[in-house]
Amino acid sequence: MVRYNETGREIVIYRAGAGETFAEAALFCESFHCAVVAETDCELLLFDKGLILAAMDNDPHLLRQYSMLLSRQVRDLRAMLEIHAIHSADERVMQYLRLHVGADGHYLLDMHLKDLAGQLALAHETLYRSLKRLEESGMIERNGREITVL
Repeated sequence: MVRYNETGREIVIYRAGAGETFAEAALFCESFHCAVVAETDCELLLFDKGLILAAMDNDPHLLRQYSMLLSRQVRDLRAMLEIHAIHSADERVMQYLRLHVGADGHYLLDMHLKDLAGQLALAHETLYRSLKRLEESGMIERNGREITVL
């Protein structure tokens, strides 16, 4: 999802992956101020706003599931705000990895490095240099799309 500022610059608001939902806030707005841009071939499911709201009125389980989804999204957004507040690029990358590694210490990169740089609010060149420094310092290992936090 993107928005455009007053100069026409595109600002990425959210990147949805396979099976994810987006534009949830549109359920409670008269109009929604984002555009959706598909970066790859995909299929989208469009749901009728009135039907969803009616289903929520009649199904407490659905309402609870939706609340859990929104809660998880708020938690993820807060984590990204925390990451963006870190001034050091290397620390920003490490904090992102710490939050996303599995119990085994591995993180499988599910996006292009340029997309990760955008998520971290870093220039892609800065991200590449940070990853190299972190690898050289022994903090991470990289093997293709897999990053291990040591």
